[in-house]
Amino acid sequence: MNKKLYKMMNWPEIESVIYSDGDRPDSLLGAHDTAAGILIQAFFPDVAQVTVVLEKQDGNDQEGAKARITMELADDDGFYACLVPGKKADELRYHYEITANDGSVKTVQDSYRFPSYYREEDEKSFSLGVHYEIYERLGAHPMKYEGVEGTWFATLAPDAARVSVVGDFNGWNGRAHQMSRFEDTNIFGIFIPGVGAGASYQFEIKARSGHTVRRSDPFAFEVLEGTACESVVASPEAYTWRGKKPVIKKTTDEGHELPLSVYEFDPASFGTFRKAAEILPKYVTEMGFNAVTFRPSGEEANSPYAPDSRFGKPTDLCRLVDAFHKAGILVFFKWNPVSFAKVRDGLSYYDMKTLFEYEDPLKRDTADEKRSYFDLADKRISDYLIANAMFLAKVYRADGLVTDDIAQMLYLDYGKTDVQHAVNMYGGTENLEAVEFLHHLNSILHKTVPEFITIAKETARWPGVTGGPDDNHLGFDYKLHTAYRDALVEYMNTDPLFRQGRHELLLEDMVYQYTERFMLPFLSKDCGPAAASILSRMPGASEDEKKAELRLLLSTIMVHPGARILNLGETAADTEITGMRAMVSALNALYKQNPAFYENDSHPDGFEWIRQMANEQNVLCFLRKGSHPADFVLVLINYSGTGWKTRVGVPYAGKYKKIFSSSAAAFGGKDGGTDEPVTAESVEADGRSHSCEFEIGPNSLSIYSYEN
Repeated sequence: MNKKLYKMMNWPEIESVIYSDGDRPDSLLGAHDTAAGILIQAFFPDVAQVTVVLEKQDGNDQEGAKARITMELADDDGFYACLVPGKKADELRYHYEITANDGSVKTVQDSYRFPSYYREEDEKSFSLGVHYEIYERLGAHPMKYEGVEGTWFATLAPDAARVSVVGDFNGWNGRAHQMSRFEDTNIFGIFIPGVGAGASYQFEIKARSGHTVRRSDPFAFEVLEGTACESVVASPEAYTWRGKKPVIKKTTDEGHELPLSVYEFDPASFGTFRKAAEILPKYVTEMGFNAVTFRPSGEEANSPYAPDSRFGKPTDLCRLVDAFHKAGILVFFKWNPVSFAKVRDGLSYYDMKTLFEYEDPLKRDTADEKRSYFDLADKRISDYLIANAMFLAKVYRADGLVTDDIAQMLYLDYGKTDVQHAVNMYGGTENLEAVEFLHHLNSILHKTVPEFITIAKETARWPGVTGGPDDNHLGFDYKLHTAYRDALVEYMNTDPLFRQGRHELLLEDMVYQYTERFMLPFLSKDCGPAAASILSRMPGASEDEKKAELRLLLSTIMVHPGARILNLGETAADTEITGMRAMVSALNALYKQNPAFYENDSHPDGFEWIRQMANEQNVLCFLRKGSHPADFVLVLINYSGTGWKTRVGVPYAGKYKKIFSSSAAAFGGKDGGTDEPVTAESVEADGRSHSCEFEIGPNSLSIYSYEN
């Protein structure tokens, strides 16, 4: 090496590159202005020769339009350098020709000549927790940067001494593409030319102690099939959408609610997103649902931006959402902002110190210590989650989200003993950071995407889950009414002979029915893996009796106040519950056709008891009411194994026609006739001046409409 070049070498910095333990390789590698000209330095271990090829300013690299400079080997480990005449390194266009030890030659662009794609304004908003599109800057993004095709990589790693991108494009060598810390921030980034969609990668993180680990990308848009560890460069935005995104108003102009009936499914039951796209839109439409919900990402929540690789790639998930939208069906994603599983190469101790999880051990882990709670006190982590929700809404065109149980994040003592949990600044067990996060989440989602619907699962009866966050509520549109579901299932699992002693299970729910805007859930975990599972738990000596009980359970949920989210426990090939499907389809049709079932779903005016204390008969009678006096239906339910002939009070004189029976032959029951309308008589019953005499079959639910 000539003396002039030798004196320009910064040997401590060179060693930091050679031993890959520095966080600013861009300050040394690449082209830099000096008094003697432009100094170009590069690190290529185990090669025979490195040549700098200078390009014209327009990027023209044709033969005869370039100059070639052989770089000098400054260090035997593979550090090269050369001087190029000039004074503006940032305007210099060049690439390398690498001659391998076997004599082969390849062209390589210099990653360190590209400025950071992460900007100062990104850092300001990210650190404040208000960069709602941070997923566009962090992660892996294939792009054309300054005329060169490649991928921008970036990650958050505050405690790392060094971060590298490793992948199938560099032999998983952590010394090949060392990332640079952006100024004095916690963000590491690098643009790697020639790397495109489909490339597998991870981030190799070196701690100040010298220990090195590999981590999957928290912002990865795709993960390698069969593993949650390797990330894949992908671009979901590349999908060409064909269906028009349905728009549903949450209420009418008069403030009345609109029907919302959601079908839940597990993609595993249908094999792949593609298979589900072929089967489900038509099936869901025939069943009368106007929305679906499923979990698109892995349940461990370590890659919330990537679809579950078992079911397909980002384009496959886009295709499924598109298919539903073309059928006019809303899509709600199941979403976990609560905790993540402690898996190898995941979010746990990401840079070998706590980052995504709390540092305080009393706040960090779930009671079973298998998962860690997201550190919502860190604005960057709350931004990571809010941006993920925004990503699902904007990139995957989700119409809403259904959260996992937020009670776990709202209560610091959830499932823990007194010595296992922390307290807040006031000595209470409420997680104030989680409250602030949920306020923020719902506020920005509803402001940015007004038609977006957020649905919370919350099992600890936190007050004010639904309602505007400005009114001291968390801001969700719906809360899953798991308490009612649990009480009803407990009642239905009781033999009809003993139900009179459990009648309160049917009534206690109405005490707080209108404290929230509820959605009634009957989900896959309630059904079991198939219809046979839920049938086996129903009381009854015969299969017909069990099916009657199941029809009664499902129809009770369908007529109760609130929207509903339902799963019949089926798979793609399941024929066990054909009658149940026909019944649910009929109930969905009635639900959408009769304003009485939905206009006042969240208001006491929409429900009126007629007979609720008939414990000995196991009978309930009530009205569902719309916005006009004549918009009502009469619901009669018999939970006993014996039929009843009884007189029931009704609101008005006139005729009452049966429009539904859960025991109809079409649904697998024994009620084969079409009942003639029943005429109200001037006979007092249930405190009303008019009444009708009805026959209520065993284990059945009937609905009557009013005919003036």
